[in-house]
Amino acid sequence: MNWLGSKEQQPSAKSQFATSGEIKSIFGEYSESLYWMALVITADTELAKQSVVNASELASTVGRVIRNWLRQWVYTATARAAVQAIKEPILDAVPCYSDWICNHSSHDLLEERQINALRKLDTQEIARDLDPLARTVLVFHGCHHASISACAMLLRVPRKYVLRAYCRALQWELESFQDPSQAKTR
Repeated sequence: MNWLGSKEQQPSAKSQFATSGEIKSIFGEYSESLYWMALVITADTELAKQSVVNASELASTVGRVIRNWLRQWVYTATARAAVQAIKEPILDAVPCYSDWICNHSSHDLLEERQINALRKLDTQEIARDLDPLARTVLVFHGCHHASISACAMLLRVPRKYVLRAYCRALQWELESFQDPSQAKTR
């Protein structure tokens, strides 16, 4: 989760559970990064903004969030809201992967340098080049390091299609950041 923000430790506190004020505060602290994540998933500025708002409204309804998991919870809640906003386009993309052939032996998670480079791209470029399923899996698995199985459960898409969409996203990532002088050596 290093892409989500700084690596500072949560402050020590009397209780292991975060207050609703602390939850709302972290939404403010990471609003820019939350918005970027939602925008990559939804490819729509209004839906991305609404996803952050919807997730922050959960702060008033959530029972308890363990303080050490607070930052992760905020990102997960925002990502889930973004997925909910575009669940039909995600499901519509699944058939694109029915005949997808992958020759990779592994599908590595993105490294911090790759995530930082991805964050510098125009989100509209990402949306233009990747379908909603590939974008979402890129964020959840590649950047957020959720398992392929967890992505499949969240998206309600068979695991094999999630893996194929991630393969597509990795190929796109490689093509997007490949040095043209090395194009024939990779």
